[in-house]
Amino acid sequence: MALEKEYEIFASNREKWLQEHQNEHVLIHDDTIEFYDDQDRALESAISRYKPGTFLLQQIVPEDQDTLNFFSRISFA
Repeated sequence: MALEKEYEIFASNREKWLQEHQNEHVLIHDDTIEFYDDQDRALESAISRYKPGTFLLQQIVPEDQDTLNFFSRISFA
């Protein structure tokens, strides 16, 4: 499954990261892990270096506060 490895990294580190990086965004691509204060900067960094569908961008919040955001290169205008 796509991004299974990246999500497993996120899930297994969430509690530790909550203590150090709560409300930040984590960018995970293969074994590369980066933290950002701003979601837009994290997304810009990701799409400038990685193909769509090859990275996970997740806000570090407690599990009961998870939200889903999907980004697409398709315009609906």
